[in-house]
Amino acid sequence: MLRRETTRYSRLSVILSVILTINSRQVFSYGKATKPPSRRLIVNVPNFQKETETEAASRRNKLSPTEIDSIESFVAPFRIIGEASILGLLLLEASESEVANGDLQRLSEMEINGSKAFEFVEEDSLIYAERQRLLASEGEAAVNSQWPLEDTRAREAWLTTRGSTRILVGLVDTGLDVTHPDLAGALWRNPLETANGRDDDGNGVVDDIHGANFDMFPPSGDLEDTDGHGTHVAGIIAGRGNAPDGIRGMARVSLVGCKALGSLGRGSLSSAIRCMEYLLEAGVDAIVASWGTYSLSRAMEVTVRAAEKQGVVFVSAAGNEGSNNDVRPHFPSGFRTSTSIAVAASTELGGLWTEPGASSSNFGLGTVDIAAPGARVVSTYKGGIYAVMDGTSQAAPHVAGVAALLLSYCWQAGLPARGHPGRAAKVVDSILAGAACTDGLMGSVITGGKLDAAASMRYLADVLGSTRQDCVVSCWRNSSVGVRERSVLVEPSVGGAACPPLREDIIQCEGGRCQAVGKPVPQLPWGLSTLGFGMPGDSGQRTVRPAPPPPPPPQQQQEEEQEKKGGAPELEDATPEHSKGASRGDPALGRDCQVGPWGPWGPCRRGSERCERRRSRQVVRPPLGPVWDCPPLVGSEPCGPGECGPEPTRQEPATAGGLAGGGGEGWPSLADVLGRR
Repeated sequence: MLRRETTRYSRLSVILSVILTINSRQVFSYGKATKPPSRRLIVNVPNFQKETETEAASRRNKLSPTEIDSIESFVAPFRIIGEASILGLLLLEASESEVANGDLQRLSEMEINGSKAFEFVEEDSLIYAERQRLLASEGEAAVNSQWPLEDTRAREAWLTTRGSTRILVGLVDTGLDVTHPDLAGALWRNPLETANGRDDDGNGVVDDIHGANFDMFPPSGDLEDTDGHGTHVAGIIAGRGNAPDGIRGMARVSLVGCKALGSLGRGSLSSAIRCMEYLLEAGVDAIVASWGTYSLSRAMEVTVRAAEKQGVVFVSAAGNEGSNNDVRPHFPSGFRTSTSIAVAASTELGGLWTEPGASSSNFGLGTVDIAAPGARVVSTYKGGIYAVMDGTSQAAPHVAGVAALLLSYCWQAGLPARGHPGRAAKVVDSILAGAACTDGLMGSVITGGKLDAAASMRYLADVLGSTRQDCVVSCWRNSSVGVRERSVLVEPSVGGAACPPLREDIIQCEGGRCQAVGKPVPQLPWGLSTLGFGMPGDSGQRTVRPAPPPPPPPQQQQEEEQEKKGGAPELEDATPEHSKGASRGDPALGRDCQVGPWGPWGPCRRGSERCERRRSRQVVRPPLGPVWDCPPLVGSEPCGPGECGPEPTRQEPATAGGLAGGGGEGWPSLADVLGRR
């Protein structure tokens, strides 16, 4: 995007300064209402560096008249109409006619001082929102039946963290309804900008309070959603449920909007790229792209890889044409990085979303990672109402919401992923490792399963901060008659558990049940799931056995303690707007846990740390809702001297290394070792 007047980015070779001089720094409007993408080019200028206008002029003055004439002959038919500076990209527009193949070749071959002026040159193209259709609105939406929350086990994940507004999720979409009641408190506010008609932060966008609009020129802070698609995506991620019977999103995080698509759910690739740069500079933790194209773009690939380098999770929709992305690549979901996830759409029954005679979810055993709810999804919509929509556009934000929960856990544990690509990759690995296997997704996505927020949270709690990485494999899939296979999702590190067998022969089927050669599949390294053999044609279902959620990280506990003292944590809007001043037992919010009176104190007994006595109480009415837990059910207090008898004599462990008892230096305790089995 455009920079402050005092500085801008230019190539070491002065190519940018020369082009700007030739065009007298004129910038022209573009978009649906003016010139089509076929008249625009995206070029990559290698070796950008930051320099002042004085430095640029000095470089330009060193060129001979012959060199300037040569450059001008190449670029005269084009004008610069935009730039993505940190990505090294320029947007050019043909001044007279549509771009010809000869123009592409001529610019691709252009040289200055013996080196190529542009690393690549490509035409701008259209992108489309990956939604099926508007199925219902307002009263017909049945907003109190959000089946994806149950299907993804989001409420169980909320027992660990509900999210943090310090986590920023960027939306490249059709805009946002910033006045929707269920998005109040969910929108990022630019700390360097005020609504005064000026560009206070010098980023080239005036009044970008909650985000930017690159679907118009000049770009502005007007995020008006004339389509409704972007608002629908926003509610899935971070709806606050402020309105009665409102939408509750997957995570309590902050949304940064960027408009790249217009009222028909259509926009330009260049607008999306400029949005991506804007969001990266805003410091987002994740980006969701519920749109796509079948046109390969090196410029978009550069952008997605820039997100990876910054430790930003990039979630994209797989497409709605019912096609195999392995055969017909779809983008940007087809760009494979360590921090990207491509998402298919699933139904309430766990199968791939399909609409006979209409659109259906794309799939791909080598290119689409996981499936998430994308059929009859209720969410917020433009105009302050609600709507039901289908598509991978709805599936992608569910995954982005779970990614935001995991990123919140990282931040609250003191290990933020932003700026740390390795940690962001662990968040992605956790989502893939936690996938719940279903028969209907066998052979359709890489994991063979659908989104499971609770399993992903437990996996992340186990691996975050650890230098050891065990192997994680996908669900079983039948590859041919009598044979089933699975693939590696996460490669083991040095010292990590090796991968189990990836291929097995099915030798006998009796009574509809098949037995495989070899021993049962071992438990996954993180100790949460087991893989069964399954029936003919099924995926070898991976079932998650009941387990308590991981404890909240220290920062989350501090925020909860501060909330109990009478206020929300700094920057956190912990209470929905419609319920401020009401009790937490308000029916619109759920129901508090109620416990009975304390029982009598028990006798004094010696524990591992002290002589103490205990008392307990029972739960009279369990809580209704995912937000509040029951208070402690067991209390203790120390006993007086001698009430537990004489102090026992301590004995040193008999086994070297401390394995017999509490764990010597550098060794875990035996109890810890056995507890991991």
